[in-house]
Amino acid sequence: MKICFFGSDEFSLHPLEALCEAGYEIACIITKPDAKKGRGHFESSTIIADFAEKRHIPVLKPKNLKEDSFRKNLKLFQLELGIVCSYGKILPKTILDVPDNGCINVHPSLLPKYRGATPVESALINGEETTGVTIFQMNEACDAGDIILQKEFIIKPDDDRQTLKQSLSYFAAEVLLQAVALIKEKTAQPTPQDDSKATYTRLIKKEDLQIDWTSTSRNIINQTRAFWPVPGARTTFRGKTIAIAPMSEISSTTEYAPGTIVKCVKNQGVCVASGDGILMLSEIKPEGKKIMTSWQFACGCMPKPGEKLGK
Repeated sequence: MKICFFGSDEFSLHPLEALCEAGYEIACIITKPDAKKGRGHFESSTIIADFAEKRHIPVLKPKNLKEDSFRKNLKLFQLELGIVCSYGKILPKTILDVPDNGCINVHPSLLPKYRGATPVESALINGEETTGVTIFQMNEACDAGDIILQKEFIIKPDDDRQTLKQSLSYFAAEVLLQAVALIKEKTAQPTPQDDSKATYTRLIKKEDLQIDWTSTSRNIINQTRAFWPVPGARTTFRGKTIAIAPMSEISSTTEYAPGTIVKCVKNQGVCVASGDGILMLSEIKPEGKKIMTSWQFACGCMPKPGEKLGK
């Protein structure tokens, strides 16, 4: 089965590796164009492009998927199936129709729940205990195609954005191989999604990252889990921005105003009041500096009880 694979980030890597190890023919790989990164603004390719070059697989980096030249190049590979996994661009119908069996998508949620670009972050910020991976037949609508295979995945209490994405990437590789086998054997039985149960995610905005210390401890913990380590839920201390790692609740009640530094515990860190309890900070990334423990931050900045985080 001749496959073209669309992917751009680390979440895409394990599913792609699994396809190669299973012996599927990856005829070509499509990824985002090289982008300027770092202080030197050097051109940097995606992790998927690097993988393709190491494996000597043809790699395409189209800037515009609607260009007829790209569609014609893709048709030259005589593709049987397209697989899209965290590619980062919307495929037009002219591209979806190129492979004989169309294109399937690897989506890290239990569709129709959490359609859209940020299903992992949305699951964490909403305090979900389970999520999953859905393989579906793509159409022009957003994550609305018929489901080929779907499997549930347990979210660990200490999972954050990075750890959950890593775990789901490995899990997605397993589910994808099963789905591709069904398509190859012509035994797949796609099931329409129930659109009435659909929920949608959205791109992360700067205001989503700002910690509201008047909120509940649980909401604040979930927010920090959803955005750690990048881009990081944020607050301010002495006028400077700091990113906050997932934290723990040490008291379910408080007499302090939200955001107030209650105390600093030796060798542990800074304790801060939320809207309904007290939280122990674990790691902090001050603006322009590396990640440090809450205790290291306390030793360096010497925050005093009564000082406040946030505006």
